[in-house]
Amino acid sequence: GLTFQVDVASTYFSPRLASERRRIATLVQPDEIVVDLFAGVAPFSIMVARHARPRKVYAIDKNSVAIKLAKQNVKQNQVLQTVEVIHSDAKDVEKIIPTKADRIIMNLPFSAYNFFSVALSIAASPCKVHYYDIIREEDIDERISSLKTIAHTQGYRLTQVTIHKIKSYAPREFYIGLDITALKH
Repeated sequence: GLTFQVDVASTYFSPRLASERRRIATLVQPDEIVVDLFAGVAPFSIMVARHARPRKVYAIDKNSVAIKLAKQNVKQNQVLQTVEVIHSDAKDVEKIIPTKADRIIMNLPFSAYNFFSVALSIAASPCKVHYYDIIREEDIDERISSLKTIAHTQGYRLTQVTIHKIKSYAPREFYIGLDITALKH
């Protein structure tokens, strides 16, 4: 029931992730603060805003074309009251988000890993992090171990990590989602 303006030459959008976006929306609890760090044209943000009851969703992206389309999409899907679209680099999130996040969406395969400590800098305790990656099956456990190390240096421990293999990307390589619970220690 949602519609999106997309420029496939300048922005990323995958209709194949619709069920994943819906799954995340069903996990959002009433009154949560949600930060979508790499929002693109805002499909995760809009799905959450329309099908859950968050207090606020911050949709952040540094791609100016994606931001323009995200603003149009937020308006046409009637979630202007809930979704705030922000044109910024995710590395600056601590300066631009006025509060701690209850839930963080990190849908930037191949690069989300480089932003995990940045994401934790705005994480409440507890915080649910939905981390996406494209990775070889045999490297998943090592990646999780690495994320736990990063969390530890940020003063967090990861108490739950659930792996979702969303789709095949290449032979023995998967687009995965990790549902992570981060707690301050």
